[in-house]
Amino acid sequence: MNIAERGAYWSRWRPDAPAVRIDGVDTTWRDMGAAVARLAGGLAARGVEPGDRVGILAANSLEWCQLALAIMHAGAILVPLNIRLAAPELGLILEHSGCRAVAYDASLADLLHATPVPASGPVLAISLDGLTPADVGYA
Repeated sequence: MNIAERGAYWSRWRPDAPAVRIDGVDTTWRDMGAAVARLAGGLAARGVEPGDRVGILAANSLEWCQLALAIMHAGAILVPLNIRLAAPELGLILEHSGCRAVAYDASLADLLHATPVPASGPVLAISLDGLTPADVGYA
């Protein structure tokens, strides 16, 4: 059992209980479970399969948490990426981790664009503002 399965459990058994509180605003387990399922479906629709590595290049946020759980829910492997890395360092991590996709925050699009494409091939870039492929130099 992984942490995403625990979230699904709580969304069934305590749907109105708070899952996350950010700046005094609660997100219920029902809302969290729905977001995770929707995002996992979006990842699968874009070709992410169980066992694929998916990086997240974003600051801490509710969306980061939801996407991290969605990656695990989809059976993929989460690769958290440090937003303070330089583009060459980020490129090395993408190369060595074998990331199939990178979900990124729009504020970090320039960093992703400057990152060398791994020799293993293009990485699917997914914007966190709707999980749509982005034109940032990646497939």
